[in-house]
Amino acid sequence: MKHQPCLLFALLLSFSQAWAQTGELRTFTNTAGKSIQAKLVNVNGPNVTIEMANGQTFNLPIASLSAADQQYIKSAPATPAARPSYKPGPNDKLEPEAVNEAVGQPLFGQTSLWESSAEEVAKKLGIPSESKTKKSSSFRSYTKDDYQMFGAHPFSVAMYAENDKVTSFSLVFANKGDLFSAKGGAEMHFDKDTPPAKAA
Repeated sequence: MKHQPCLLFALLLSFSQAWAQTGELRTFTNTAGKSIQAKLVNVNGPNVTIEMANGQTFNLPIASLSAADQQYIKSAPATPAARPSYKPGPNDKLEPEAVNEAVGQPLFGQTSLWESSAEEVAKKLGIPSESKTKKSSSFRSYTKDDYQMFGAHPFSVAMYAENDKVTSFSLVFANKGDLFSAKGGAEMHFDKDTPPAKAA
């Protein structure tokens, strides 16, 4: 009977280690000091997916978490890629050419956009390189008047990549108030040469 507390302690320790190895809840803290209880679900390049006890998931930049959390993520065993949780819709069967026609640019091909070479996508879209490091790269264009996406002229198009794989896009569409122009509608908002009094 004297050994009962030691045995209980050993069982609890074993249980807690098994619990930790199954990706159970832990405290994650961001750089602002806010904490939540969640488990590590997936690591994808510079981002991490965590899941709270209620099933709610968050995709966060790893850099937004505390140094201790970043170290934990770095040393965590590799996690399988997260599977899409969306339900396929009727447009999922459209050919890339049909989608590209709607976009107005050759954005999609036979290979998934997220698996395509970022350099090749940027070249197809006419977006020059903005910056490049060993792992990440960005491309940006302040577009010319005849450049169209989704039936309108974007003020700028930016694309971001990790390890030459596209991770995100930023399209900026501006209006008169954004550019202090008084001329016309649609693409005419970008007219910077006509004085407002004359444009009115």
